[in-house]
Amino acid sequence: MDKVAQVFTTDGFKSLTSDEQTGLFNYTSAASSRSAHMREVLKGVATDEFFNESVSNQAAALRKVLDNGGSPQVNRGVNAESTGYETTYKLSKSTATTYSEYSKDGDVKGYQTAVTLNNSITEQPQQVVNAYITEASQAREVAKAYAVIPYEFRQYITNVFQTNNDGNTFNTGKDMMAIRMNFLPKNGQIAMTGAHELGHSLTFNDPNSDDYSHTQEWTDAVKADAAVSDYGSSNEDEGFAEFTQLVISSLGNSHDMQAIQTMYPHRWAAFEKYFNSLNGDNALEKLYSPVSTPFNETN
Repeated sequence: MDKVAQVFTTDGFKSLTSDEQTGLFNYTSAASSRSAHMREVLKGVATDEFFNESVSNQAAALRKVLDNGGSPQVNRGVNAESTGYETTYKLSKSTATTYSEYSKDGDVKGYQTAVTLNNSITEQPQQVVNAYITEASQAREVAKAYAVIPYEFRQYITNVFQTNNDGNTFNTGKDMMAIRMNFLPKNGQIAMTGAHELGHSLTFNDPNSDDYSHTQEWTDAVKADAAVSDYGSSNEDEGFAEFTQLVISSLGNSHDMQAIQTMYPHRWAAFEKYFNSLNGDNALEKLYSPVSTPFNETN
């Protein structure tokens, strides 16, 4: 096992709070120069001596790494790295409209733009997302954000509604995402928060239940593993979304995927089974262990 991945299996790591665990994992896994530096720092910690240290000394060493951490983000190359192709996008002409968060009709004055996401190799459309935004330029930020996330995670979203709102929240249903912010978020924030929200979209599209995160299979897996985050422990829905975000943000990094499977074996098994039921046999494995030919190139 990679020594960095082995760090996430130690008793010292397990003794950290769930937020500290998630923070350390994310700070050392994102595709940024800061995160690359943090991985090197963690590699320096992962010595033979570290693994023989007491639990408290291991935890103290890891907290020192965490103290210098930055903000987690979705790897901007995660889609190409895990599918073998890039997703390109094309924007339709923006048209003035009024809308609410759930339909075209409402009192928000803005613009509607169709975002077409394409497979760069086949040049075939994968998905069309209608973006309802207060500023026409915001459609490009939505397109950039969705383009870095593999189709298999975002496939059910057909509408994105952006409104000015001091609540500063994202919300997602079965086929829509609402962005309620008092500023215009950039693609990086949309991608990272969206990765969590897409977990809700996935779980609401279970053909065998109203919400997969409430099924016995998933709740049993949650009980058998450590918490993913404090927020994820608040209820089943948020727990599934937090785990989805963790998986998406780690695609393309083999030692990160190994760490997830080691840290959360029961969640991983249940998530993989459910994900494959939506996308076909071995679908998740093809994303974190890409094959030579592009996956899902016919969609």
